[in-house]
Amino acid sequence: MVGSKVKKVLILWYQEGDNFGDVLLYRTSRDFFLKKGIEVDSYEVGEPCIEIIEEANNHDFLLFAGGGIVERGLPNVIRHFKEDYEFLKVPYGVVGLGVSVFDYSNYAEQIEFWINNAEFFYVRDSYSQRRLHEYTISGKVKLSADCVFYNSEILKFGCHIENKVGINLRDLPFKDLMKDFDADVLNKLNTKCDISIVIPDSSDEQWKKIRNIGNIDVLKCYPFLDRGEKIEVTINEIRRCKYLVAMRFHIILVAAVLGVIPIPIVYHQKVKSLVTDLGIDELAVELDELNKIPEKIEKAREKQKYYIDIIARNVERLREKSSNMYSYLNDYFS
Repeated sequence: MVGSKVKKVLILWYQEGDNFGDVLLYRTSRDFFLKKGIEVDSYEVGEPCIEIIEEANNHDFLLFAGGGIVERGLPNVIRHFKEDYEFLKVPYGVVGLGVSVFDYSNYAEQIEFWINNAEFFYVRDSYSQRRLHEYTISGKVKLSADCVFYNSEILKFGCHIENKVGINLRDLPFKDLMKDFDADVLNKLNTKCDISIVIPDSSDEQWKKIRNIGNIDVLKCYPFLDRGEKIEVTINEIRRCKYLVAMRFHIILVAAVLGVIPIPIVYHQKVKSLVTDLGIDELAVELDELNKIPEKIEKAREKQKYYIDIIARNVERLREKSSNMYSYLNDYFS
């Protein structure tokens, strides 16, 4: 690919709900292209495949911006990609993809075709690579790290600034398959763990749960901010913590980057993979182990320097892997 031929890129990502991680994923790749003088447009990845292809044909390249777009089901653009591919007139690639634990065998041909015809195809963890290797022997699926490790804007905020304990919860995506947690978990943990900060979440369900919690600092302006403002205030709230009980993948990731010690609640394979990559398995709890959170926070306090050091080393390793992916993209688009 001659980079001078690429003037415009269309980036696909989940745009609904102002999800912290999805917005960061998009902005990371968007900023990469803008710095190269390449114009960027974005599109909702959940729209019909043929509609996405028609929009992509108004650009020079189509990029799947990673994250968990392969979950319980596949978005229309992947399920129908093989049958609609003849209409696509531009190349495409995939960065930082993560997949879930579900059975995708009904779409094996579609997934294989989507992988094999990509210019490049990067996944963010070894679990996702193993899963996708079930559908192709092409060797096209390359292991990298989550795109957000490459995001330099996070670093401008600096490391944590207060010695507080925070919490971030999310509504469970597959309640029929997962053990739900106690709706009063915040009240119960607050007194035992001295939790004083709630990290914002775009979920209406979570805002209803925290609205009347006492003695916890809730960012009440959050629901009224735009996407960019939400990113900044969320990162600043994370910085206020020394320890952070967290469910969301990218909240845990950004906490680690900022030197905050996460106490992860593992509700999903993607969180488990991140926890292992960060070297903090022994600090994590499952959904039915929330009563262990106080002892995990105490363990983090007792071995604070150890965890800060191991997290910092692993963050640097993962940042390098993500940087290598973007270095490949830099060469590809040059």
